[in-house]
Order: sequence, then C-alpha cells, then structure tokens
Amino acid sequence: MVRFGLKPLTRIFVPVGRMAFTNYLTQTLIMVTLYYAPWGLMWFGTHSPVEMWQVVGAVWIAQLIWSPLWLSVFRMGPLEWVWRCLTYGRMVPIRKEAAA
Repeated sequence: MVRFGLKPLTRIFVPVGRMAFTNYLTQTLIMVTLYYAPWGLMWFGTHSPVEMWQVVGAVWIAQLIWSPLWLSVFRMGPLEWVWRCLTYGRMVPIRKEAAA
C-alpha cells in the first residue's frame, strides 16, 4: 500500500499493529463470547455470512478507535506490557511520560 501512495491510509493501522497481541486475544474473546460461550449470546449458526461480517467489521472498527485512544496514554497494549514484564523479569513502565 505504501508503494502505491496509500501511506496515509496505512497510518490508521499502526496503533492496531502496536497492540497486536492485545487486539488478537480481545477479538477472540469477543467472538467466543458472542458465538460459542455458555455465558454469551450463543449466536453460532444464527447469522448469515453477511451478518457475521458485519459483526467482524464492528469489532475491527472498535479496535481501530480503541487502539489509538489507549496508546495516547500508554506506551503499549496491556498484554504487550505483561509480556514485556515477564520477558525482562521486572516491571517496566507502561504510562507515557508527561510532556515537559
């Protein structure tokens, strides 16, 4: 996309990519809750493919909105932070530094 002059469009996806682990597991949890989980809505087999894509699109849009909002306050996603703390064996800062 960048090669074809669509770099401004790709900037939309940067925050989602920086929170890829969090977003991946969040998508999984949302979809399992909506479609399969006993505590969820049990939608499995009740939607057409078009309706399922609408649900998927809604989750994607929510993540496109949520990720930059989260990253405006924090350095990384919450699961990325946990992973980094476990990898380094110590607590690493998650909050962004206040502008001087």
